[in-house]
Amino acid sequence: ASGHTIVINSNKTFTNVSGGFIYMLGHNGFTSLVHRVEGSMQVTFGDSTSRTWNVARQRTYTGTRGELIMTTDGFGTSGSYNNLVVWGTNRNSEVFYTQIIQPVVYKAACDWNPVSGIKVHQIPEASKSATITFGFDSNYQPVTGDDCPTHYKVDWVNGTYTGSSFLPLR
Repeated sequence: ASGHTIVINSNKTFTNVSGGFIYMLGHNGFTSLVHRVEGSMQVTFGDSTSRTWNVARQRTYTGTRGELIMTTDGFGTSGSYNNLVVWGTNRNSEVFYTQIIQPVVYKAACDWNPVSGIKVHQIPEASKSATITFGFDSNYQPVTGDDCPTHYKVDWVNGTYTGSSFLPLR
């Protein structure tokens, strides 16, 4: 509607590290399935500015049919940052880093909602960050056992301002 255009160039590699398929989990000693995606995407806008985003995500599937669990980790590095899942330059020309500090676990039994894990998004040059912690119930307490979470927590920093909030998963 605006008449503006963008050009997207991307190169990603998808790897089935372990071999096998999800339906094989729990059969003949097949206990986990590991998939990785890594690569980058460059977006060039109509004014010739461009931004680059990188991805390095690993997903590990365990469990059996009906009881599947997916664990997501970041394996990228950039400078002194590790465990990166995505990083690059945002639309404000700020360098950002998103790390998975504690693997994010999703369960089929919980409608594939994240049940645990910690993800941190940082924009160091702007003194901004957000830490997302998964796995809280409606009373804002950590879930235990096989209980499914309903909320996650966000702790944020914007310069000298900070705050925390619990948000519903859906």
